[in-house]
Amino acid sequence: MSYAGERETNILSYNCETDIPLSTEATDRSRKQLLKFAYLILVIFLGLRGYVYTDFVNYKPFFDMLEGFQNLPEVLLLKGWEPGFVVYSALCKLLIPNYFAWNVISTTIDLFLLYKILERYSSNHILSLIVFFIIGATALEFNVLRNAKAIFLFLYALRYIEEKKKWKYFGVIFIACLFHISSIMYFPLYFVLNKKWPKWILWSIYIGGALIMFLHIGIVSDIVSRVSFSEDGRLEHLAGHLENSQAYSSLFGNIERMITMFIVIILYNKLAESKNCNLLFLNMYVLLYAAFTVCSESAVMVQRFQYMFIASFWVLYPMLIEYAKENRNKIIYLFIVALLSMKLVLIASDPNLEYENVLTGVSDFDTRAYYTEKILGR
Repeated sequence: MSYAGERETNILSYNCETDIPLSTEATDRSRKQLLKFAYLILVIFLGLRGYVYTDFVNYKPFFDMLEGFQNLPEVLLLKGWEPGFVVYSALCKLLIPNYFAWNVISTTIDLFLLYKILERYSSNHILSLIVFFIIGATALEFNVLRNAKAIFLFLYALRYIEEKKKWKYFGVIFIACLFHISSIMYFPLYFVLNKKWPKWILWSIYIGGALIMFLHIGIVSDIVSRVSFSEDGRLEHLAGHLENSQAYSSLFGNIERMITMFIVIILYNKLAESKNCNLLFLNMYVLLYAAFTVCSESAVMVQRFQYMFIASFWVLYPMLIEYAKENRNKIIYLFIVALLSMKLVLIASDPNLEYENVLTGVSDFDTRAYYTEKILGR
């Protein structure tokens, strides 16, 4: 067994190094070949995983439970999951009735959408892939499969905000809601995500969020305590998670987000003016920071909201690196590089990510489930 971060890093680091001459000397064909190679490696690494991380203990029994479309009502009632994800999974099982094949199909679909998204929005596609792997890839593809589909659909729908095609955007977000209900929060973003926000609003979010976080002001818990969820079992379950969750206490995470938010505010106008679509991801990061600070009383809530806007990192960090290179700003450049390096170390040392691949052999489900539930206490 080996840890997830260690196996992937060498290949993606090589790609990052070769991306610089590609942008100036190599042909578009060579660039596309390099991207195909990088995505193939990601499909193999992410899609052909064994029983990795923690949520496979839920997804494997769910997949085994499916019997085509015959028992869909029973599965929907038992799991309480969104119907789009259940129907999609049943269709996959009809095509290839194998759990690991389902993982490959799911990862391939996600990476296809990611390719379309990064080709449109990223200033450095290969670098964005590296950031994607370091920030989000393992969580989305190994653990939160329903969230992942919803998030990638939302990101694909961003083009309709740019094109001012309201109903197409709402249609895609509606489909995303069929995979994870949290996507309902994406609906109002159509009206604000592509707008330039005044600096006083950005500074207010920055300072206000920091005060809420450091003074431990329980805004979310106060709201939850005042609302009754007795008629909705799932919301009541989520409310219970919130009440029993510990506060987010990662000093590294706190410092990282505060410094990044500070840089975003300082460079907000310059970055927004350099490329119109940059606003989408600058504002997305501001929303991530706001959700992170307001919900800091609950590590569960921080995690859930971070997933919703985690894609802001994939475009923002390459954007900042490109800016730092063009303007010879070593401070920003070294901050981003050091940050990504530290995150990679954290991934490699995470006991949840003791990696196995179908191509090299995997442990059986019961062994990994015991490891996850008994040893890790999940």
